[in-house]
Amino acid sequence: MANFGALTDHFSLAATIGTLVESSKTPVANSRADALDENGDIADAAWYGNTDGDLYEASCTYQVDTTDVNVATALKLGEKSTGVVITSIEISTSNGDWPKITVSGILGTGALEQGKTYAMPTGTVAAKRQAQIIAGITLTSGKLTSCSLSASCDLATANDGAGEPVAHGVSVAVATATAEAVAITDESPVLAADAGWKSQPGSSLNEPQAAWHTGSISVEKTLTVTIAAPAE
Repeated sequence: MANFGALTDHFSLAATIGTLVESSKTPVANSRADALDENGDIADAAWYGNTDGDLYEASCTYQVDTTDVNVATALKLGEKSTGVVITSIEISTSNGDWPKITVSGILGTGALEQGKTYAMPTGTVAAKRQAQIIAGITLTSGKLTSCSLSASCDLATANDGAGEPVAHGVSVAVATATAEAVAITDESPVLAADAGWKSQPGSSLNEPQAAWHTGSISVEKTLTVTIAAPAE
């Protein structure tokens, strides 16, 4: 069947991290500048920012279903290759479902002003249908129900006098890990930040009527930058 199930691996990661299950590619929207007349109406307008149509926002979701993924070696923010920049990575796990990894970024930028990358924190995503802690959090009481690890960086754009992009760069990469657990004994779920991670703001507990008590936590850390040596 035409146009059914045929996906595009924009970031060339399926062979490394799992089955590609969803992809998207959307042109970066242009901005508009208006010239107003004496009545405050638009006398003329100009569009700028991506008038050549070279820049796209792209996203791919991969399913970890056959091989465990070493997060720190398989996934990086920043310049994946010339013209391909990863700005966001989200890894999600939950009860009874395959782990999913969603990678988002920009296509068509050209080479970055610095070949920056940011490796993800040390951790492993197992090819198992279960909630699992990847990095940043320790569970000492209760049963894990969901856990995620995400990271993002900023993409800066330098524009010319007509508002068209002439250079791009990345900076400020931060990772966030979250987890939820349910109490199965008289003890409350206990979740804590690992060394090197900052709890934001700390572990919380929800105790609803006639329902299992649940605990949750969110932790953060900054990622270390690697800058590629300039070409000789």
